Amino acid sequence: ILLSIFVYDYFISRVDSVLPMAEEVRPLIWFLIILFIYNLFKDNVKKKDNVKKVNFIERRREYVVVMYAKLKNKFYRVVKSKEVLVNRLVYSIMIYENYKNPSFYRKFVSIMNRFVNKEIRYGIMQVESEREIDDEKSIKLSVSKIEKSFAKLDKKKTEEEKIILLLEEKYTNKEYINDILDIYKEIKK
Repeated sequence: ILLSIFVYDYFISRVDSVLPMAEEVRPLIWFLIILFIYNLFKDNVKKKDNVKKVNFIERRREYVVVMYAKLKNKFYRVVKSKEVLVNRLVYSIMIYENYKNPSFYRKFVSIMNRFVNKEIRYGIMQVESEREIDDEKSIKLSVSKIEKSFAKLDKKKTEEEKIILLLEEKYTNKEYINDILDIYKEIKK
C-alpha cells in the first residue's frame, strides 16, 4: 500500500497529460525517419555489392568457358600432350595470358621490338625469346617445357600441388598462380 501511495504521489498525480505533446514527439519522429532512411540505404548498398560480386564471378566463368572453347578449337593441333593435366594447364595459361596481353597488344609489342631488338616475351604463352615467334611456336615451347617439368614431379603429389609447382617455375607472383589455378579448376568442371 505504501508503494502504491508513493507511486501515485510522485509519478501519476504530477502528470498533466498521459499522452506526450507534439513538441516532445517531433525530435523522436525525425530520429526514426533518419534511422529508417539509413537502414534502407545500407541494405541497398549491400545488395548492390553482392550483385556485383555475383555478376563478376558469372562473367569470369563465362569468359573462361568461351575462351577455352575458342583456344581449343584454334590450337588443338598444337597442344598435344599425353598428360591431360598438362593440356589443361597450357589452356589455362593461354586464357590468362591472352586476357593480360591480348592479340593486338602482342602484335604491337612485336612490331615495336623490331626497332629495339631486345629479348622480350612473345606469343600467347609469353615465352622469352631474342627473335620474334608466333603463338603456335610459343605454345610448342611451353608444352615441351611443362612436360619436362611434369615428368620430374613426384607422382605422390596431388593434382593441385603439381600445378602450383609447375606454375611456380614460370611465375613468381602468387596472384598470377592463383588466377591460373582458378581458371584450371573452371576448365576441369
